[in-house]
Amino acid sequence: MNHLEFKGTGVAVKPITVFLHGFPGVRSKQNREIAEQTAQTTGRHCYVPLYTGLGFSEGTFSFENCRKEVEDFVGELMKSHGQLDLVGHSWGGYQALGLAAKHGHKIRRLVLMSPLLDFFNVDIADESFKSTAQNNPQLHLGEISKLAEEFVNVGAETPAVSLAERVHPLTKVVLLQAKDDGVTPPKHAEALLSHFRELPIYRTLETDHSFVLNREFATQEIIRALEMGVSDDPE
Repeated sequence: MNHLEFKGTGVAVKPITVFLHGFPGVRSKQNREIAEQTAQTTGRHCYVPLYTGLGFSEGTFSFENCRKEVEDFVGELMKSHGQLDLVGHSWGGYQALGLAAKHGHKIRRLVLMSPLLDFFNVDIADESFKSTAQNNPQLHLGEISKLAEEFVNVGAETPAVSLAERVHPLTKVVLLQAKDDGVTPPKHAEALLSHFRELPIYRTLETDHSFVLNREFATQEIIRALEMGVSDDPE
């Protein structure tokens, strides 16, 4: 799939890190500058998959197809590099949870940025996606009513709680929650914590759901979460 790569420099060997952005990733600009700064600061090799139909990628967006593409992309990286670190934001956070649930200890560290936990109902999703499409004509969202139904079905088939319960206890989880968040309120994120087999590190940040407010501070917190005790991590 289309993706960006940011290669860090230096002699230290750091984990390959994949940044999974949210939907539609417009305000956050797919967090590409956070990935780039992470590579420059830490020496990591960072990847940002660009979902079909969003941003500058051709084709029509689908939540199901997006999950499949990301799973294939991450799977190929694992074949080449072994263990990975994941940073997942909103919809990307939900996907990151799914990957951690599937791949066990191959996910060394899981950093969740206000992960999507509530998939609304069809009417709310339909209204929200129509507004997104109207305000962002560059996106390729296809038939909105079908997209809304697909969105709700994804959340119903594999709830975030069930994914959290399957995350391997050796995967170090850090949940960074935006305080000003109307999509994933802090109380929803806090309710998720007890479902992990090992209690995650949990921090609330003075930012919004897109992590645009206080962007530089949020970026440093993400880097800190990735680097925390990394020299002590098992190979």
